[in-house]
Amino acid sequence: MTYLKPWKAENGKTYRFSTLTHWAESYISGNCDDAKRDRILAFYDYMLGDGLTAMRFGEEGKDYTKNGDQITITRPKDETGNFVPIQSLHPQLVNLKNVFTWDGDFHVVDPSANQTAQAMEREYVDWLRANTETVETNFALTYMTYDNRDKTISDPSDEMIKVVMSDDAEQAYDTMIATLKANGYDDAIASFNAAAKEAGIE
Repeated sequence: MTYLKPWKAENGKTYRFSTLTHWAESYISGNCDDAKRDRILAFYDYMLGDGLTAMRFGEEGKDYTKNGDQITITRPKDETGNFVPIQSLHPQLVNLKNVFTWDGDFHVVDPSANQTAQAMEREYVDWLRANTETVETNFALTYMTYDNRDKTISDPSDEMIKVVMSDDAEQAYDTMIATLKANGYDDAIASFNAAAKEAGIE
């Protein structure tokens, strides 16, 4: 098994995936009183500190031991010699953890992960950092308000899944484009370009 490395774009550069903006947020109601707000924030502080350790490793003294900053996994191993996933022992942790954090790159350093796969991923991440760059993003465009923006409500991922899963991908793609145009995407694109030009963005 290996990773398929990204190929060069038309401009000769090689890009890696990066998100443009935050796509998951937490909100506290404006109607929340001060005492409840402080309690919520205290819970967040805990769940991103000691609580996060519990969500990553389970119950101290049973699933792991800790000596200073050193974590030693003590939970059982499966028939392949890998540690049993913490989610299988404490399934309640899965959804609870995702309320507070997606936990970024922890899987790359998780001491209980499959070490062979983990080493491959670290090698791939190092290659990406050394040989690719992120796409330049003008955030003024990302947050710009313009006429007909309400017509850009299509989900690209859903649309492309329909194309890929179709028996006739070319026809499905043509249908997708025709539908977008019928829903006013051309007007939205024209409005976007006009707003960008007015803002002095080329």
